Amino acid sequence: MYAGDSEAICPSCGRYIGPRDVCPYCGARVKRRLSVRLLKIAAVILAVVGLLTIRFVAVYIQTPVVKVSEIKPSMNYAHIKMTGIVTRYPSLYSDGSLSFWIDDGTGEIMVKAYRFEAQELLQSGSIPAMGDRVEVEGSIRIREDFQYLVIDLPSKLVIVKPNISGSYSPAEIGLEHLGLKVEVVGTASGVRETSSGGIILYLEDVGGSIQVYIPPILRVLGFNETIMDGVRLKVVGYVSLYQGELEVVPGMPQEIEVLSQVFEYGRVSIAMVNESLVGSIIEVEGEIVEVRTYSSGTLVKLDDGTGTLDVWIPVEIYSEHPKVAMIAPTAKARAKGLLAVYKDKLEIKVSRVEDFQLLEEPAIEITSIASITESDEGRLFMIQAEITDVVQLSAGLKLLVSDGTGTIAVWIWNDLLEQITIADQFKPGVRIRVIGQLVIYKGTLELQPLSPESIEIIG
Repeated sequence: MYAGDSEAICPSCGRYIGPRDVCPYCGARVKRRLSVRLLKIAAVILAVVGLLTIRFVAVYIQTPVVKVSEIKPSMNYAHIKMTGIVTRYPSLYSDGSLSFWIDDGTGEIMVKAYRFEAQELLQSGSIPAMGDRVEVEGSIRIREDFQYLVIDLPSKLVIVKPNISGSYSPAEIGLEHLGLKVEVVGTASGVRETSSGGIILYLEDVGGSIQVYIPPILRVLGFNETIMDGVRLKVVGYVSLYQGELEVVPGMPQEIEVLSQVFEYGRVSIAMVNESLVGSIIEVEGEIVEVRTYSSGTLVKLDDGTGTLDVWIPVEIYSEHPKVAMIAPTAKARAKGLLAVYKDKLEIKVSRVEDFQLLEEPAIEITSIASITESDEGRLFMIQAEITDVVQLSAGLKLLVSDGTGTIAVWIWNDLLEQITIADQFKPGVRIRVIGQLVIYKGTLELQPLSPESIEIIG
């Protein structure tokens, strides 16, 4: 059996000793190679120990939780866990990736899911909303002055929805609700779509209003309601601050509920307009008796002989009106829109250019300054005159102008001044043409232009 095996022969005396480790004849110790069988057994044992070690690490060794403030360049590509509150609504990009931001109390960081992981999150509905608390594992990526967390496994994103703090009217929501999830019911107004596909609107009731922003991601998640001015809505969302203004941001399609569609009353006299019509579409006609321009829009007061009513025209609609320079006192106009309450006053909110029509243009008189008197207050005049002095005040710009027959002040409110592209050319000696409403301020006559087109340089 061992005849051909060199390890069965004693290397000292040359006699056959078989499998013995010590020669029985000369007492020499025989060195033998490690058995292949033993190697196989050892390999199996090591493999089992390795697998048990890996399982132990996976089960009992937790992924380290890292704060934003603790992230260092040496941690690039490290697998970590982070927790925080979602502070920005999720965004879906053209390449199929998705991102959102969280704040863990020490700072903000972007969390990103690439195409396949993002698709899995969308299909499972595991999309966090603003105000949600999330726990997420992934690989940290550090690029110079920017760092973000990449979701490797969608199952490692855990979302905890906050409870609704209460149900409120639009007027009741204040800074004390910032960061809370609320339910608010009101009538939609000022509905418009942003360039990114989101929807901005105001929810209103008799007491006030609150802005609502519907992120574009909700369309992807199945939101397909058509919202127009006058629709009654119930919205559940996170209260945040955008450019200094409170807004409610819903996170899921089911958090927006249409309670009732808009009711259109048609044309009514201003005397019939009262709070019972708030939230309805109405139409009125009357003479323009006052026009005031602001950075966000223009306020027009109509008088139909039975009463007066304010009409609010947002700047994007006012600027597109084909007869914007003619929206002035003494003109006759028809206004259609949602009846709302602003600062305890009823007003119609115009949402389309065609909903504010001029029935008669104002009586504009080209006249000399000397012929303008206090009895003309509220009327519209056109003058051509030379600037003699320029006075910048906190509320606006005063131009003193003269046409050879007299001198008058041209007052331009700051809101309007910001829209006049030639304002830097207003200097003594420059001739201008002005269409303005005559106003008496502290006993002094002033012409107030009503639009950027109402003042131009002629020499």
